[in-house]
Amino acid sequence: MGTRLMSKRQKATGLAVSAFKHFVKAKSSAFWGPIFIHRDACVRYKQRGFPAALRELPLMLEGYGRGRWQVARERVAHGDVESAITRIFAHAAVEYIHVRNAEAGCYIALLERES
Repeated sequence: MGTRLMSKRQKATGLAVSAFKHFVKAKSSAFWGPIFIHRDACVRYKQRGFPAALRELPLMLEGYGRGRWQVARERVAHGDVESAITRIFAHAAVEYIHVRNAEAGCYIALLERES
């Protein structure tokens, strides 16, 4: 995730929209979807915890396992992202979670289990 996260209230200036292949390591056909690209460079989000700037967005978490099999899916209620993440990672088969905008379907981020 980029540290330069845009909140819902910020003006969308200097952005481009592009298609993004979400499953770059998978061998089977890929899913494509829209992403927003900032005009200015972003660096990887390295802090612990879920970014505050994303909490106000309508979020959908999708837990995937081996072979891109969707194991769990949950819409985040009232900004309680951590509880939703915990529930999805409670499924042993879930290897990672995609975070999406629940209304627009845009890909936001990838969450991986802590090693």
